[in-house]
Amino acid sequence: MHRNQLSLRAVTSVGHSLPINWEESVEFFKLFICEKIVGVEKNQIENMDEVPMSFDIPSNFTVESKGI
Repeated sequence: MHRNQLSLRAVTSVGHSLPINWEESVEFFKLFICEKIVGVEKNQIENMDEVPMSFDIPSNFTVESKGI
């Protein structure tokens, strides 16, 4: 990192504001899911937290060029 004039910088905040139509989006998602689970038993549905996936998890550090 030193040889390439790079440094690690700590992220101080990662907050995002909700979009204006977030309530409408939630309702649309609920309707979409209800349409998709017709004929599916409740014991056939798994939790998403049991699947090892990452969804744009922001890092605590960024790599930046020195002097910027």
